[in-house]
Amino acid sequence: MGCEAQFKTGYFNFVTWIRDRRPLVVDREKGLVFMAGYFDHKGDMRAETLTDGRVVDPQYDTPWTWQIGEIFKIKDNKIDQVEALVLYAPYGETDTWSDRPKWQPAH
Repeated sequence: MGCEAQFKTGYFNFVTWIRDRRPLVVDREKGLVFMAGYFDHKGDMRAETLTDGRVVDPQYDTPWTWQIGEIFKIKDNKIDQVEALVLYAPYGETDTWSDRPKWQPAH
């Protein structure tokens, strides 16, 4: 299943917010982009409805954050493949590389 098709399933609805995204390295010749960011999960979903109408138990039911590094392979101006390094972090983990104020989770 391609990237677009995966997102269209609705399976990733448990991701509440994607923030502090930034490209770290871009190699236009090889069609590679390395990005960093944070995926926050409020953890308040009790059921997840997919776009095909199926209702499934959510994977995660407590607040937490993924600190993520991803490399994207680009072909024909579209994301073709993604490889990710994902680290579990406390909910609302501060981006230590940013000079912006500490992020506060929404209530």
